[in-house]
Parts: sequence; structure tokens; C-alpha cells
Amino acid sequence: MRNHMRKVLFMGYSLRIGGTEQVLATILRYLDQQAFKPVVVTYSDERAYPLPDGITDYALGIKGGGTLPRKLAVNLLVVLRLRRILRREQPDIAVGMGAMSNWALLLAAKLTPERPAIVVGEHGVGATEIRSDRITANLIRLLNRFLYPLADRVISVSEGVRRYLLHDLKLPERKVISISNPVDVEAIKRLSQEPVDHPWLVHKNRPVILWVGRIEKSKGLQYLIGAFERVLTEIDARLIIVGEGSVQRRIHDLVMQKGLQEKVLFAGYDPNPYRYMLRSDVFVFPSLCEGFGLVLAEAMACGLPIVSADCVAGPAEILENGNCGILVPVGDEKSLADGILRILTDPLLRERLVKAGARRVTDFHAAHVVASYEQLFREVCGEQSSRDPLAVRC
Repeated sequence: MRNHMRKVLFMGYSLRIGGTEQVLATILRYLDQQAFKPVVVTYSDERAYPLPDGITDYALGIKGGGTLPRKLAVNLLVVLRLRRILRREQPDIAVGMGAMSNWALLLAAKLTPERPAIVVGEHGVGATEIRSDRITANLIRLLNRFLYPLADRVISVSEGVRRYLLHDLKLPERKVISISNPVDVEAIKRLSQEPVDHPWLVHKNRPVILWVGRIEKSKGLQYLIGAFERVLTEIDARLIIVGEGSVQRRIHDLVMQKGLQEKVLFAGYDPNPYRYMLRSDVFVFPSLCEGFGLVLAEAMACGLPIVSADCVAGPAEILENGNCGILVPVGDEKSLADGILRILTDPLLRERLVKAGARRVTDFHAAHVVASYEQLFREVCGEQSSRDPLAVRC
């Protein structure tokens, strides 16, 4: 294997909002640019996370939303454009950052004469199980089963995702590698110090319960609202919801129906949710399914104790089966409420969880995680070169 700077092309949907987008932004900040030259390609030109200087950036200007047939049609256009970029840039390694990005990258690389080493990341599992359209869910599984074997490696961000890749998609073990999502602990702590001017967080005369994320069906926010209603029978608390999403109106209407509008704040999207985390009293994570649950690690970095649903992948692993946070059954409002009340009324429990979380989050430190990515890139380059030294540039 020749020792030179390797070009790595990252394919994602956007750099605006979301866990996967944040993972990509963190990888780019920590990647050793003396050894790797990154190129970024995204469907959308939205940029909430700034790119480091010197990175080649392609925004295709294509919206990927809508029905699955529309998404597939859009992806065909993306494949053609991405193929041209692959031929122009000639990367040594190409990395898909989840979902449609993986499909487009695998197909485009298949059509490229000088194929780079391909790594795709699976960042979610279980979302198909809660879709109302079973045809869509089955088609997604079929596409994953057909396309993922074309990759040189498939990254699982948790053991739950790994089980999905091995048992549901039947991928060989040698192709699946576990690398957790990176957490930029220092940046989170720095950003958490920025001020928040809302009186609930400035005066703090009542405990504040916090949720952060995209307001989607899979996030289970209706159970948080129900749990919060139960908490109010014991403690006069407040709930802050930071984020936006496709079911936001439905959750807002539920709050109104329950008469909780004076005690629930919809803060909207905020690029710095960490300032809310630092000043809140408990973080609640009622998701129905996850791949990792990056926001849990971020909450731990801010010293915020956690109550989480024990959903299919991620939370139990991050929280060490309850050592670093309270785990409750999925969809159980009473257990969520009981967990919240335990943290709000037991200072010793709170202190123990905060200390355990501060220790645990170091396992996901961005420097360590990105070093694992770099080692993987070197490995797949070596394998490709030994198989066909004329077909790749590693």
C-alpha cells in the first residue's frame, strides 16, 4: 500500500439539522487532514454546521423528501450526478452517511470504472417498524438487503444496529464493524455556557424537564406529554421541547387538549441546545426506536441526568443498562413519570447518575471515534489495493 494522502468522499443528505448530519460535521472537524483529504457531497445545500477550511464541497440542490417512489426517482438523478463527481474527484474511499445516501453512493460507485473503497454507515434501526405504510417498510428492507452487500464495510453505530445488519440483512460478520457516533465533548461544554434568556431557566424556581430532537412519530413525544401530565400531579414542573419536525402540530395540539400550554414551551430549532441542557433538571428520551441516540451522550456531557425509553437500539448501550440513566419500557407513560419524579426528588440518585454519565461520555469522545474511522479507511484501502491495484488509488 502506497503511503500518501488519501481522498475521502463523504455523501450525506445535508449539514443542517439531525444526528447523522452532526456526526458528519464532527468527523470532518476531527479528521486528520494531513493524512486524509475530505470531499463532501450532499443532496441539500442547507448548512447549519460549518465546514472546516479547505474542504471541497458539492451541494446537489436536490430535495429528497416526499413519498418513497418520489425519493427513488430523485435518487436516480442523484446517482447520475454523483457518478460524475466520483469520476472527477477519484476518491480513494467513499463514505455513505445513512439511508438514501448509502443507496445512491453504492449505485453510483457500481457505475464508476475506477471504483473507490466503499463504506456505508447504518445510523438507525426500527423506524420501518412504525411506518404506517408496510409496503414502504418492506421495500426499504429489500433495498438494504440488495445494496449493502456491495459495500466493503458497513458501520453499525450500536450493537442493536449490528444485530439488524447481521440477522435481518444477513451481512457477513467480516463486513460489519461497530463504531459509535462521535461526541465533541469540549465543544458541547463550551457552547453550554452561552446564555438563555427564558425566565424558566434564568430564575429556576421550578424544575425543568427537557427534550431535544426532531419532532417525528418515532420519537414518542406523545408519551412524554402524558408522563409530564402525571408529574404535575406531584410537582409543579415545566417542560421545554427544543426542535421541530413533521408531527409538531400534532404534539402542540395534544398539549392544548390537555390544557398544558402554560407549562410547556416549544422552543423551536436551536443550533445550540446545550445551553438548555446545562440549566435543566432532567432529560427525557421517549423514543420508540433509535440507532444510537446521540443526544443522550450530549446530555451526559452537560451533566444532565436522563430518563430514557429502553428502545430497540442505542439507549441501553449508552446508559450501560441503567447505570448512567433510568431506563423504562417503551410507550409507558407511568414509568416515564416515575423516573422523572425519582430524579427530581432524590439528590443522591441525581448525583450518582451525573457522575456516571460524565465518565461514560468519554467513551464516545470524538478524537477516539474518528481515530477508529481513520483506521477503517486505511484497512479498506489496503484490501482494495491488494485485490485490484489497478482499479483503486489507495
